[in-house]
Amino acid sequence: MKKSLLAVAVAAALPMAAQAQTNVTMYGIADAGVGYVKPDAPGTTGAMRVDSGIMSTSRWGVRGTEDLGGGLSAFFNAEAHWGVDEGVGDTANALSFGRRSFVGLQGGFGQVFLGREYTPAFYANIANDLFGYGMNGSTLAWNVAGLVSIRYSNAIFWNSPNWGGLQIRTAYGKGAVSGTEYYDSPKKRDNNGEIALMYTGGAAHANIYYRGGYANTAAGAPTTKIKQYGLGGGYKFGFGRVVAGFAISDPDNAGAVTDKVKMANLGLGVRAGAGEFLIQAHHVRYTDIGAGTPKANTLGVGYTYPLSKRTTLYATYAKVWNKDGAALMIRNSANSYATVADGKPQAIALGIRHQF
Repeated sequence: MKKSLLAVAVAAALPMAAQAQTNVTMYGIADAGVGYVKPDAPGTTGAMRVDSGIMSTSRWGVRGTEDLGGGLSAFFNAEAHWGVDEGVGDTANALSFGRRSFVGLQGGFGQVFLGREYTPAFYANIANDLFGYGMNGSTLAWNVAGLVSIRYSNAIFWNSPNWGGLQIRTAYGKGAVSGTEYYDSPKKRDNNGEIALMYTGGAAHANIYYRGGYANTAAGAPTTKIKQYGLGGGYKFGFGRVVAGFAISDPDNAGAVTDKVKMANLGLGVRAGAGEFLIQAHHVRYTDIGAGTPKANTLGVGYTYPLSKRTTLYATYAKVWNKDGAALMIRNSANSYATVADGKPQAIALGIRHQF
């Protein structure tokens, strides 16, 4: 009898021991809002929209770690886009793990992993964006204008340990995903290397990054060499926070509107009870295009109110003033609202975000 009880106890303990070494978690975000967009383009009128991913792109994912002993562990992450407004994924009614997809090892050396992940510049720029790459008027509009990659595919990443608040993020990748990219000509296309230095200490943060490489051009087309760099930071004080950033994207597109794009932003958040009022401005300037200097100014305002630790209500409005041929769009986390040269688009929305 005692042996039987002992066997049962050991058998029951084994799954728990394995569970303590391996941890797998499902997570995600469901975000949707209703709003009104006025593109300010000929032949168009404003329209009411229900959009997914205004504050944060809706997503579904799974991640996990396994303790390998000696301070070493393995980890993975697979994350898919989820369109709450239509119930679809990245490709017609299907989920694909195009947002994040990687596996690697971590220990005293930091993290080394392979696959598809956000770039070091992404982590630097999102820290300098008051809206965190979400809500109307986010810095993502600059990413689109400057051809700034948000993710690398077919890449190797290294994140250093945290050294007293300082962390280094690096990446090198062949971002194309055609399956024949290694045999296409030119071979340099979409080869990229990037590094970011990020510091967080107390109420302050600061970062700087650099990227060098080539854009993802079609097979047989000339390569487009790109260099991108920027810096920024922020500070939290008694009743709010302030962030600022400056960045340059310099593709070798002589005479094109995307030849060189500069951006500066400044944002202020002020707490109001449990919620927060947000206001942020951007100035974007296109140079070296051979004729004129197109420019755009943006203003975004918002308010967020947490109903709980996982559920947030939000309101967001943005307007862009394009001049001298610029056509900067309004961008939130998952949606782009395009305009025309010298257009003054506007967008407003109310929404809810739930994290699980």
